[in-house]
Amino acid sequence: VLDIAYGGGEVVGTFMDYGDPYYVDYSDLYPYDPGMAKSLLTQAGIGDVVIEMSLPQNFEPHVRAGELYQEMLEKVGFDVELKLVDWPTWIADIFRGGNYALTVIGHTGKLDPDGRLGGYGIPETYVRWENEVVAGLIEDGRRISEPAERKRIYAEALEIMAIEVPFVFVGSSYRYVATRDNVSGFRMDTKLDTFDFRFVEKLEVKR
Repeated sequence: VLDIAYGGGEVVGTFMDYGDPYYVDYSDLYPYDPGMAKSLLTQAGIGDVVIEMSLPQNFEPHVRAGELYQEMLEKVGFDVELKLVDWPTWIADIFRGGNYALTVIGHTGKLDPDGRLGGYGIPETYVRWENEVVAGLIEDGRRISEPAERKRIYAEALEIMAIEVPFVFVGSSYRYVATRDNVSGFRMDTKLDTFDFRFVEKLEVKR
């Protein structure tokens, strides 16, 4: 999915960017295993199920990812119908209203872990997942300034999220940028998903 839909990236197993100081690797918890998936569905007594996946049509990578998920889910027995929605509809019906079965989206724009995790663990978020322990840990992390203690707290919260899977954490996509050979220091910040010109320099290039 990362290679085809997002141009490559690093697999993650929880709700934090790869390379973030607070990132902990839980990606080995649930390996890709269609056979096991089929077995678990049989054990649970789940037969033919039709699932609607709502995709934000203005984000082509998420649409491509949704098509891949559709194929994967159908291989284990689900009938997945794709529904493309415009961005205002996605915000209103899915993010704010929670009216969906499956969706695909990315999370960027947060530098501090509280900006990423704040609010999760309570059912008011769009994933409709409730966990009082995680909500309490996130609240504790918000109040503490000591980095090592914050890291311990968030690692515990991220582990629970990785185990309970309120949503599937895929990975952190790479950012590719092209510049002239006389430009140095330009980067695209993966957290803010925006251009970073702070360290840009124009070099003298001998031809």
